[in-house]
Amino acid sequence: MILKLPFCKSIQLIYTMKDTALDSSPSATERSSEYAIYKPNSRSSGGVVRFGLNPAKGAIFVDAATQSGEKQFDWENKIIMKWGLSDIGTVLATLQGRLPQAKLFHQSERANSAGSWVCALSLRPSSLTARFRWIARVGMRQSG
Repeated sequence: MILKLPFCKSIQLIYTMKDTALDSSPSATERSSEYAIYKPNSRSSGGVVRFGLNPAKGAIFVDAATQSGEKQFDWENKIIMKWGLSDIGTVLATLQGRLPQAKLFHQSERANSAGSWVCALSLRPSSLTARFRWIARVGMRQSG
């Protein structure tokens, strides 16, 4: 089942097998605490998801932005989610095939708008082709 919320903004990314390839170069051991997956397209309907490890807060911060032009992304209106231990466990169990899909919901406040927002992520295996492994949808809507 796909996440069915009336999002005012949403992003859909389809991950390929190349997205999860491991790098065995000498500099691979000196990795940044951030990892991003960019999926731009010629229709400017792509997106990006960036994962940032924050050991001090014991969380992974997930930022997502829609494509705003050729190889440009709307970072000013990004969606931000903070994944705690239970969220990370849900995503890992889905990636390992122990859960059919992951659905995460988070309430957040936006500095430049009134009211609160609900951010949602849905992750499931793709049934499209062997080339596409995962489908992730990230969205946000104003609550209340």
